[in-house]
Amino acid sequence: MLTIECATDRLFAKPWCDRAAVRVTNIDGDVPPLPRGTWFLNGPGRFEIAGQPYSHWLDGDGLVRALTFDGGDVTFASRFVQTRKFVEVERAGRPLFRAFGTVTPGDRLNSRNTGLESPANVSILHHAGALFALGEQGQPWQIDPETLATIG
Repeated sequence: MLTIECATDRLFAKPWCDRAAVRVTNIDGDVPPLPRGTWFLNGPGRFEIAGQPYSHWLDGDGLVRALTFDGGDVTFASRFVQTRKFVEVERAGRPLFRAFGTVTPGDRLNSRNTGLESPANVSILHHAGALFALGEQGQPWQIDPETLATIG
């Protein structure tokens, strides 16, 4: 049997959080000349609720990250997408919703009882001047590209 060791566990070792824009200063080498702008990334960012780990890494709540290049300066910011799932779980302080790979006692489906409540953790899309966080289910969530706040 072939066993391949990989370091994906390092992805989950450090809890991610909302972070206001900070200047990135620990860069090895020089920042190449890049166009001014922001690279947005969205993906799972919280892998446990009240000490209970998710069973699958795709269950993590959406965390939008922004890496902004402005001349030789680089800044980084991150913010959780304030989905219904995220807000209600934060308020309750415990798991409430069934997820892709995680089932907890008494969990529930979305408000229509037709599927999972979206963690909006799959991708990010800039369209027609607006920024959207997307999940594999549910509607997209609009994000403010300057503050990363969830608009709705």
